Amino acid sequence: MSDLLARLSESVSGAQSLEALTRPLLSLLEEVTALESTYLTTIDLDAGTQHIVYARNSRTLQIPEGLTVPWEDTLCKRALDEGRMYTDNVGECWGDSQAAAALGIETYLSMPVYAGQGALYGTLCAASSERRHVDDQSRRVLALFASLIGAQIERERLLKQLLDANAQLSNLATTDPLTGLFNRRALLEGLPRCCAANLIYPAARAPRLSLLLWISTASKRSTIALGMTWAISFSRSWLNACAERCAAKTW
Repeated sequence: MSDLLARLSESVSGAQSLEALTRPLLSLLEEVTALESTYLTTIDLDAGTQHIVYARNSRTLQIPEGLTVPWEDTLCKRALDEGRMYTDNVGECWGDSQAAAALGIETYLSMPVYAGQGALYGTLCAASSERRHVDDQSRRVLALFASLIGAQIERERLLKQLLDANAQLSNLATTDPLTGLFNRRALLEGLPRCCAANLIYPAARAPRLSLLLWISTASKRSTIALGMTWAISFSRSWLNACAERCAAKTW
């Protein structure tokens, strides 16, 4: 048990992603339960499917990664509905499951994985093509692993939310709300970098001069709205032509 705890601590502390955490846990789960296949699934209740995300197979039984099956036919749904998370006689308990029969599952152990505020993500499972007894201690280890995976899923979800929020704030801070082009702040911050990298070419200066001359003329004989519409169109075309080597802005 001390060796298991040491390896568990190493896996958890060194994991930077869901996969990096899950794969070592599947290996540990195989050792603890003595079941030949261990796997993590996701459940899509709206689509009515269950998907095998990561799997480890050590002997006869093969649970393929990437497999998607109808949720109604799965052992996991039956286990959750009945509150029976372990059986060493699948054929007798759930003989109507075509997926279990096709895979040859005889012993089945499962634990739901929850992320966030109790949202069902999927299941952490172990299975065998033979009848195997699984003791209470092994089931507690399974529950611990499922909670660790759920916590990692939630961390990654929150991190993505934070990165998306930062990207939106950055875009709002550097974009003109009327035209969708870079504002003064973005230009003043990016211009020294462009100049240092020698990315502003003489060929890119002529369009700027012609734009200013056109707007000056247009403002005298037409509406501001027309001039602004043309400026937006011109600037976006210019951005495409410069291929990210120059920055267009609105003053």
